[in-house]
Amino acid sequence: MSRQENTINYNHIAKEAMILYLHFNLVCASDQVNDSGPDRKHKQEDGIKFKIQKLPPSLSFLIFTAVVVGVSFLNLMNIISTLDAPQERVELYPGGLYNYRKIKAATKNFNVANRIGEGGFGTVYKGTLLNGTAIAVKKLSATKEGMWEFAEKSCAIAGMKHPNLVTLMGCCAGNNQLLLIYEYIGTTSLEDALFGSVDELRARLDWQTRCKICLGLAEGLCFLHEGSKQETIHGDIKPANIILDDDLNPKLYDFGFAKLYHKQKSEGTMSYTAPEVSDRPLEASADVYSFGVVMLILFSGRKIKTPRAGGETEYLMDEAQIMSRRENLTELVDRKLISYDREEAEMILRLAMQCIDSPPFRPTMSSIVKILKKGCSIQTILINAELEPVQLYPGGLYNYRKIKAATKNFDVANRIGEGGFGTVYKGTLLNGTAIAVKKLSATKEGMWEFAEKSCAIAGMKHPNLVTLMGCCAGNNQLLLIYEYIGTTSLEDALFGSVDELRARLDWQTRCKICLGLAEGLCFLHEGSKQETIHGDIKPANIILDDDLNPKLYDFGFAKLYHKQKSEGTMSYTAPEVSDRPLEASADVYSFGVVMLILFSGRKIKTPRAGGETEYLMDEAQIMSRRENLTELVDRKLISYDREEAEMILRLAMQCIDSPPFRPTMSSIVKILKKGCSIQTILINAELVELYPGGLYYYQEIKASTKNFDIANRLGEGGFGTIYKGTLLNGLVVAVKKLSAAKEGMHAFAEKRRAIAGIKHPNLVTLMGCCAGKNQLLLIYEFIGTKSLEDALFGSDKLRKRLDWQTRCKICLGLAEGLSFLHEVSKQEIIHGDIKPENIFLDNDLNPRIYDFGFAKLYHKQKSEGTMSYTAPEVKDRPLEASADVYSFGVVVLVLFSGRKIKTPRAGAQTGYLVDEAQIKNENGTLMELVDQNLNYDWDDAKVILTLAMKCLKSPPSSRDTMATIVEKLKKLRCTLNKPEGD
Repeated sequence: MSRQENTINYNHIAKEAMILYLHFNLVCASDQVNDSGPDRKHKQEDGIKFKIQKLPPSLSFLIFTAVVVGVSFLNLMNIISTLDAPQERVELYPGGLYNYRKIKAATKNFNVANRIGEGGFGTVYKGTLLNGTAIAVKKLSATKEGMWEFAEKSCAIAGMKHPNLVTLMGCCAGNNQLLLIYEYIGTTSLEDALFGSVDELRARLDWQTRCKICLGLAEGLCFLHEGSKQETIHGDIKPANIILDDDLNPKLYDFGFAKLYHKQKSEGTMSYTAPEVSDRPLEASADVYSFGVVMLILFSGRKIKTPRAGGETEYLMDEAQIMSRRENLTELVDRKLISYDREEAEMILRLAMQCIDSPPFRPTMSSIVKILKKGCSIQTILINAELEPVQLYPGGLYNYRKIKAATKNFDVANRIGEGGFGTVYKGTLLNGTAIAVKKLSATKEGMWEFAEKSCAIAGMKHPNLVTLMGCCAGNNQLLLIYEYIGTTSLEDALFGSVDELRARLDWQTRCKICLGLAEGLCFLHEGSKQETIHGDIKPANIILDDDLNPKLYDFGFAKLYHKQKSEGTMSYTAPEVSDRPLEASADVYSFGVVMLILFSGRKIKTPRAGGETEYLMDEAQIMSRRENLTELVDRKLISYDREEAEMILRLAMQCIDSPPFRPTMSSIVKILKKGCSIQTILINAELVELYPGGLYYYQEIKASTKNFDIANRLGEGGFGTIYKGTLLNGLVVAVKKLSAAKEGMHAFAEKRRAIAGIKHPNLVTLMGCCAGKNQLLLIYEFIGTKSLEDALFGSDKLRKRLDWQTRCKICLGLAEGLSFLHEVSKQEIIHGDIKPENIFLDNDLNPRIYDFGFAKLYHKQKSEGTMSYTAPEVKDRPLEASADVYSFGVVVLVLFSGRKIKTPRAGAQTGYLVDEAQIKNENGTLMELVDQNLNYDWDDAKVILTLAMKCLKSPPSSRDTMATIVEKLKKLRCTLNKPEGD
């Protein structure tokens, strides 16, 4: 083996050893604390340090590595189980041997007088070590991630040195807090310099100094992204995180931990954050966006938001976009700057605008550094404008220059339309072929995605689709080449100035247009090789040929476009599109809107006298409720079948219903062709059989609850309201009316089939369901109105019945019910919302778990009350059985302590039961939690509370399964001797 290979292996071992050393110290220091008194502990520490220092460096390292690896291996389970104990010393950087007490002393017990900053994730204090070294200590407001991840990340970035980075010198943990120790630069941030009260400091920010700050910041970020051993994303770049030294050199602070922090940020931070960060992993391009925002602030001297007179707010980003379009970006430059080069300012601000573009078109930080150093044109980082031919369709070999020439350099005289995402021009190729060229107003997505999507839909042919013949790219623009049909859109025909054209739109022609449009969409959704969503259906995108046959235009690229659309387009867009992926049902909604416009002859918005506006959709809803939809029909239409008009307009209303209740385009085509009743495509709002005898109608359930009378309301949940109902046969049921259709009907139907009729003594049986009036109803057996919440915290009479053995019975029953859901039923079922309100008690106080099986179909957002029972890992990973175990543990604490999960204290403070349990568990006083009104068995109580604490452990894999918990509970005396009446 070569010497180089030896070196590589040695370095690898060193890295692993350092991480293991870090974990070892984090854990074992707490064991030393519990072992003996403080004096002896410190002597032991000093002795260990002395003995290691006396050995030769290479030998001490090997011994140290062997010890750490051996101890770590042999005590892995012990290490994991004690990670939450008080932590001690961590060496990350030469000379950076810290422990929690020393750092606490250095900051004078985190004295408020030493506080130098407040961030989204913690507070920063100035401290002075015993040797006089000034440090900045960031105390994280809460443990943001598992200790292993934190330790690994700390090791990765500790000691990372660059002139424009604040060095992380070390870290330590203790008292359930994580401390980061940074070199102390000063207290002046770029935020202070620009907007603070010291005019003298702001006066020093001349043009050259701002350029120096900009370049330094870019170089620091470039080092993080490309110059360090591994790519490091900052994730929270803003003026407050840029520290200036005495010479106003910038130093980036608080880097490297972005992916460990919660995704939730303060409003201030969010203003600097790339918009895509909310729904995708953090990438280097997000830092580039934030850098662009900081550039705009730095050179404009303006805050990101500025209050104006009349309670309005001016947004810097909006103003920059406007000035960029007007090509007068230099108007943004700080008026206090007197001497600067106008061309250089133009270049810098254009670079900033490029940084806040869509992710694929942002430059890298290394490109930015080159531009700022050389002062070269922004064009050097634009997408290569020399992209040449792209063949998508036989004969469709195009290049940018040929297409540009075909449209006479995109002459305004050749412009035939303007859309939300680009402008359309007529062009004529050299062979005389007329084409329609769509020039996208901005590059909307990465070139690879665009090319793949183009290839997928190119040449797709259907009588009701405008064929995409090819595409090409150049000069930072994407061009789509379509067959040329004409210039008449449905928008023009209905609302244009040519009366003769409108006169041709009789009833039969409108029906033909409607059917053709439906067939085109049906082909996109179901007839092509892959499902294609249009995403922007509106009259302007429906081209009519000379015979008024409709052709759908501009399909297939919806998912590549930005989500932001013009107001005109948004009026046709399904409301759910703003917060969920684009689906075929969104096209159905837009089709329904177009149907209403087509047959009413009205625009979607019509101005009225007095400055008011009439909205077609609102009027349609009103007329639908009044059952006189045919009043909507265009008054200019003389001859039409009233029943057919009623059917068509009801079909349109069904299309604009909630997603689960919209028909498919294939169903719509069948209806329009056959002229059959709308009822043939409605989701069967009538009978659904889930459970023997459970054949229900919406009207019957509605009547059983007396039209969902408030007097019959039993409870309110995060996802719906529960009513008591009495069926015609006298059977009492509990009806849960979901507050909104939470998921597609297909997923809902599959899930309810899986859980319907599941029977267990500790589960409330789901008897059936039905749908109607844009609502989903779940019909459960009626147990009663008393929940565990009511029993514990309601009337004294009921609470007195909750003696020790009864609580043990409830605990075991709850565990058995959950174990059945997780392991005994045909498929694993996660409850996902276990809390006292969802545990009903029958007359004998036997527990019955309610509302199970739909957790994964509900939205992730829950009420604050529910979140208190929810496992912390649920927010960022799929729901698993271990999450139910956590919630069970919390309920057990509530049950046996007789306390609510949150209790108001004096001074507006709140006591948290789980926190108190953790503290008492560490102190060995867990038994103090037991409800003092109970005559309980001490041994059983200890087992139960210890079991509850194990349910709360992290990582989730360290928790018991519900089956194991049942076995342990069955061995207790209190469950062997069941209360009378069982």
